[in-house]
Formats: sequence, C-alpha cells, structure tokens
Amino acid sequence: MRKACGGEEIGEDIFIDSEGYNPCVIFDNENYFVVFEKKGDIYGVKISPEGEALTGSLIPISTLPQDEKNPWVIFDGKYYFVVWELRDNKGSDIYGAILDKEGKKIKNLVVTDSPGDQKKPCICRGYDDKIMVIYEGPLPSNTSYQRIWGKSFTPLGVEEREKPNKFYLSSTFLKEKILIFISLPSYEKIRVRIYDSRGNFVKEIYNGISKDLRISWKADKKISSGVYFVMIETPQKRIVRKVLKID
Repeated sequence: MRKACGGEEIGEDIFIDSEGYNPCVIFDNENYFVVFEKKGDIYGVKISPEGEALTGSLIPISTLPQDEKNPWVIFDGKYYFVVWELRDNKGSDIYGAILDKEGKKIKNLVVTDSPGDQKKPCICRGYDDKIMVIYEGPLPSNTSYQRIWGKSFTPLGVEEREKPNKFYLSSTFLKEKILIFISLPSYEKIRVRIYDSRGNFVKEIYNGISKDLRISWKADKKISSGVYFVMIETPQKRIVRKVLKID
C-alpha cells in the first residue's frame, strides 16, 4: 500500500515488471500506457484503470543492439509517441517511435543524431498538435559544453510524407576517393561492401544502423585499376553500383 506524505492511503501497489526501470506513463482516455527501459531496450505495457495488464506480454518498442535508456511517452489522441536515448561507442542520440493504441509500431524516428551526446529527452504535444522534443545536447562549436535544445515536428498523417529510399555515388570513377550517399525514411541496418569484377569480396566500408549516411571509399595502393562493385544492403533492398578504378 502506497501512502501520501501525510500518511493518507493512495491505492494498492501495481506490479509492472521485475527488471524494468526509468518508467514513464501516459493516459490515453481509456487506459494507461507505461514505457520503461529493460536490459538496454525499450518496452511498453498497457494497464487498465483497475491496474490490470492488458497486452498479455511486454510490447517491444525498440530492441536495437545499442544501449537504449530514458524513455518518455505522450499520446496525441490517436498515437503514442515514444522517445529515448540511444548510446553506442560514438556517443548518444535521440530516437523515437510512433505506435497506435494497440501498441503496434507505425514508424521509427530519428529525432537527432548530431555530433556529440544528445540525451535525457522529454516530449510534449503543443499548439496545432505539433510535437516538441526537448533534450540535452552540445554546442556545435564545442561538444564538451551541454545546453538545452528542442525539435518540433508534425504528427503522422497530417503533413508528414514518407520519403523514398535514395542511394547514389558522387562519381562512377575512383581515383582518390568517392562518396556514397544513402538516405532512408527511417533508421535501418545498412551494410556497404566492395567486390571486384569477379565477385570477390574486397572490403567492407560500413556496417551499422543509420538513416542519412555519407561515407567515403578511398583508393589505396593495394587496389588495382579495373571494375569494382559497391553493394548497399538494407533489410528491404540490395543495390549494386559499378565503379571504375583509374590510376
């Protein structure tokens, strides 16, 4: 039994999860939706006003390999918006997801992946139903100084349109280096590898999770002149581009 500061009873304890922490909760006019971190991932669960779990099992909101923490959730009348901090060996960024009232994921979001550490996000719904995310982040001129930043966006289905996948190279001739540009609607697993004209593996340029990626392939003395292929793979698509190495 929980008690208020003056000793007044405020209700029975409701068990949610034995390994979760850093919870946040929102009421969707019918039930509660609780989000929390668990073993480096983000989960959710729906709770009735009577305190009963409605989903039967935890809803996996994000289970990426990186460490995910500090979730925050709001409800806009139709969708849940969840944001959290994602940390890897390069620093921390703010990611998010949109879910319907049943807990089904509609879309992944990258709120910010700027250089430096972005962390401790919170989110609210404001004027014209726009969503505002506030977070702690570095100054562009000096990433060792943290400040408070914000980013607003229009909810799903109002003005937001799905942008197409884009894959292109800065050149089809490799002398010193070429740039490889990849732009996706949401963050996904991306793998970029190089093969020679016989199909032999040469090197892997990138293997990670991103949304808007710009990487370079630099020519080195070990790579002889001739035809090479740049293979770009995501879970939905495989793209191959031909490049001619010239001396």
